[in-house]
Amino acid sequence: MTTPPASVGRRAVLASCVLLAFAAAAAAQRPFTADPGPSYASRGALEERLQRLEQAVRAGSHRFQAEADLIRARLDSGDFQPGDRILLKVEGEQQLSDTFTVGPGPALTLPQIGTIPLTRVLRAELEDHLRTHLAGFIKNPVVRARSLIRIGVVGEVARPGFYLVPPSGQVEDVLMAAGGPTQNAKLTGLVIQRAGGNVQQGQTLQRAMTEGRTLDDLGVKRQIRLALFEKALDQVLSERANRDFVIFELRGSPDSYVQFMLHDGALLGEVGSRGWMPEGEPLDGERVTALGCLGFEGGGHRVNFARDHLPQDARRLACLTELLFGAAYRPQRDFDVTVITKPMIEAEAIRRRAQEVDA
Repeated sequence: MTTPPASVGRRAVLASCVLLAFAAAAAAQRPFTADPGPSYASRGALEERLQRLEQAVRAGSHRFQAEADLIRARLDSGDFQPGDRILLKVEGEQQLSDTFTVGPGPALTLPQIGTIPLTRVLRAELEDHLRTHLAGFIKNPVVRARSLIRIGVVGEVARPGFYLVPPSGQVEDVLMAAGGPTQNAKLTGLVIQRAGGNVQQGQTLQRAMTEGRTLDDLGVKRQIRLALFEKALDQVLSERANRDFVIFELRGSPDSYVQFMLHDGALLGEVGSRGWMPEGEPLDGERVTALGCLGFEGGGHRVNFARDHLPQDARRLACLTELLFGAAYRPQRDFDVTVITKPMIEAEAIRRRAQEVDA
């Protein structure tokens, strides 16, 4: 096995220093909640918003980075995920006028039409997207389409079960659709689940209700994180530059990160341990075991857990990254990450030198 390069540790230190500076700047600002944009926002509106956010980030307002990441990932991935529903009506076509389920891909399969991909499609684009595909089979199709998401409500409510609701509705709306909480219900015992496995419960659910979060927000952070992970990893793997790397940092915690680095054609992965291994305290056996099950071993108070010769597949690595965050850091379900790359660190160093010259 190739010995991991010593420079990996030095790069992690450099990246942490830059990230600490970012975190300090963000801490000086008022609290900020990232927002992926309205449920039915157009692509043009999202692109314009993203441009403004990126300009703000370049000007030093790094607290807007999370929102920029969310919108960029939404534009890249689209709004649909398996388990969502589409209420479709095509005039004069009875077989195509029904409620259809979004399948893997994501994609929509229609009778006598076949599969229509929904990758990168926004809700605002749905009718035009379907109309374009149906035009290959039907002359001048008149199409009406409405997006619905399937939400399960479990716990002390009058009518627990699954409900089809518009994504722009608020979390509280689906509880009312289920008849509302019972007389002696405890909100901590309520569970809302979006089709696809994304669960909200306990304090996370209560916070979503208090903040007026929409149903579209349920699980959106995980979907977006995976898209961010995959895109950044794909760039590193595509360019295949030796010593190139990408770091995913748990936002607000510079010691909590997962990083990958290419060396001599192989891919090394590391998980920072300082964020959950205070000096002088014993190792957390459950976390060590969980990381070991994922092949990451050899860590301690001053040494990262590592695994060499990882499969060079961006999608698999994105899923692995999500699992590693859960195993090592046990973050909240809707946690945010900061993506740090070698070009970003180099650009930050140039910017700081320019500021010193100007001063």
